[in-house]
Amino acid sequence: MKYWIAILIVSVLSIESARADFVGVKAGVDVFFLDASGDMGFESEEWSDKSRFGLYVAAEHPVPLLPNPMIRFNQLSLEEAGETYTMDNLDLILYYEILDNGLVSLDLGVNYRIYDGALTRDADLSEGLAMVYGAGQVDLWGTGLFAFADVSVGLDSDQSIGDLNVGLGKAWSLAIGKVVGRVGYRQHDFDVSDFGQVTADLQQSGFFLGAAVHF
Repeated sequence: MKYWIAILIVSVLSIESARADFVGVKAGVDVFFLDASGDMGFESEEWSDKSRFGLYVAAEHPVPLLPNPMIRFNQLSLEEAGETYTMDNLDLILYYEILDNGLVSLDLGVNYRIYDGALTRDADLSEGLAMVYGAGQVDLWGTGLFAFADVSVGLDSDQSIGDLNVGLGKAWSLAIGKVVGRVGYRQHDFDVSDFGQVTADLQQSGFFLGAAVHF
């Protein structure tokens, strides 16, 4: 996990150093409160859930045909009978801004997700897969709020992996940019067979809180 966080910190500093060449830079943190269900070859009704976090940084630029980059780290773990199972992952996202008219925005692209963890003592979860990525936002006129959603869906037909975030947010303008607060619902589906060394059918879902800065 420390390795992925270090990558994010370096990415933030590198992107910020070149910010003058970009239209904007976004960086944020989310805290997840997710309940787990499902099985890893055995069923359990004793999952012990706790808060986790996510970090992300993205840059948007004016260069035609060149996608915008985003790096996102997701801490996902669960506990059962004193055992901790980790599903941490890193998203490497390239996306295009398809629509942005001040009221509605739409981004589409690809996401390569790298899982790094372990779901049993003997089953290492070190594997990656390609995903379709989409994100949208709609300003709720007259309220000062916006509705948002983003989703990543795996392209491997043999592995069913999906990640969905939906919710509401509000932005406050500052001299150097904006501060954004978000609240929403997240669902992570992980139904895999021989993915790395793991076979599992798990779901993690619940609400999250987030804060971000846009320059």
